[in-house]
Amino acid sequence: MRPPSRCLAPSLFAVLAACATAPPAPAVHRHTHTATLTVADTGLRPGPHVAIPTYATVVWRNDTATPIAIEVAAATCNDCDTVLGFAAGDGGASATEVAPGAVATLCFHDAGSFAFVVRGAGTEHRGTIDVGGRR
Repeated sequence: MRPPSRCLAPSLFAVLAACATAPPAPAVHRHTHTATLTVADTGLRPGPHVAIPTYATVVWRNDTATPIAIEVAAATCNDCDTVLGFAAGDGGASATEVAPGAVATLCFHDAGSFAFVVRGAGTEHRGTIDVGGRR
C-alpha cells in the first residue's frame, strides 16, 4: 500500500493543471432589492426620488391610459436578466414605448445619482434615482 501523500499527489496535480487552463468564470451578481415607481397622470408614486442600494432594480409601472417613454441618465447592463424594455440611448438608457398597464425595469450597479424623465401624452415627470449603500 502506498503512503497517502503519494496517492494524492497525482490527483492534486491534475486538478491544479485543469484549474490553470480553465477560463475565468463570469462575474455573478444578484439583485436583491426592487423599488417601484408608478407613473400616473398626476405624477409619480410614491414620489420623484427613489433611494436604492447598489445592484438594485427600479420598476416603472405605466398607470396611465397612453404609452409613456422613459429616459434615464445611466448605462444599461447587458448581462442582467432584470432589464426589461430599456435599451442603450444617447447619454443613458431609454424605454421608448411602455404601454398602459405595462412595466419597464432597469438595474443599477454603480453608486451615484441618476436623473430620469418620463414623458406621456402631454405630461412630463422628472426625478432621480439615488444609488448607494450596501447590497
